[in-house]
Amino acid sequence: MNNDEVQLKGFEKYLITEEKAPATCEKYLHEVRGLFDYIRAEGGGGESDDGGDSENRVITAKSIVAYKNHLIDKGFSPSTVNGELSAIRAYLKYIGREEIRIHNMRQQRRSYISERRMLERSDYEKLLKKAVEIGEEELELILESLCATGMRVSELKYLTKEAVSMREARISLKGKTRTILIPGKLRNKLHRFAKKRGIEEGAIFINRRGSPLHRSYIWALMKKLAVKAGVDACKVFPHNLRRLFARCFYRARHDIAKLADVLGHSSIDTTRIYIAETYKEHERIMEELALVT
Repeated sequence: MNNDEVQLKGFEKYLITEEKAPATCEKYLHEVRGLFDYIRAEGGGGESDDGGDSENRVITAKSIVAYKNHLIDKGFSPSTVNGELSAIRAYLKYIGREEIRIHNMRQQRRSYISERRMLERSDYEKLLKKAVEIGEEELELILESLCATGMRVSELKYLTKEAVSMREARISLKGKTRTILIPGKLRNKLHRFAKKRGIEEGAIFINRRGSPLHRSYIWALMKKLAVKAGVDACKVFPHNLRRLFARCFYRARHDIAKLADVLGHSSIDTTRIYIAETYKEHERIMEELALVT
């Protein structure tokens, strides 16, 4: 195992002790590996002058700025670049190099989002209808569970037989705990599904080995369903169901603080992203101002 992999193994253990979600660990490891590859390609590898390990020495503010500019030059969006920098900051903390400070790309928050990426309620209903038509009962119920509760796909494992009986799911993730109410109709459907599958305890959505379904498996099923349902596949992924829930909840209550609590957001600024208008909605509002004669 080379030095990079040794470093990444240690970093992975550190992320687990920091209670990072599995998806976050995977993402951070991938992004730090990208930094390693860039430094090596630019001639930053090799041993230090005293013959020791150079891994910590070559990661400098200068090398990270160069990597940041490299990502920008490749055309990555500010949010993608900033996500990479978050992973690098976590790694710097792990190796005790927090004195290296690197700033995120500055970006003005958009007042609307692209319709091409927004899953509309009509799209969601098409997916459910097609799932019923082709006999994908489990997938239909997964979609409804995600969209009716606003939970993350990584949180589906907390949707257990016990939670259905208690009418709420207690979720512990990222060092935080929150309780999600399971709507009555969804409870009834989950109860019938569990009974049919012979599930008497534990997670309801499981594979043949009895383990909770992996998010990548669910993602793949959703993409296939999108094609069959005639819905743009780029709109169809688990997190977009969470966003659809957020928009529907906000339209019903107009209480962003309550919505932030339900979604488990630490910052309302994050919640605002979820309820942004589409381009057409924003355009309609602008036209209604009638400020041009």
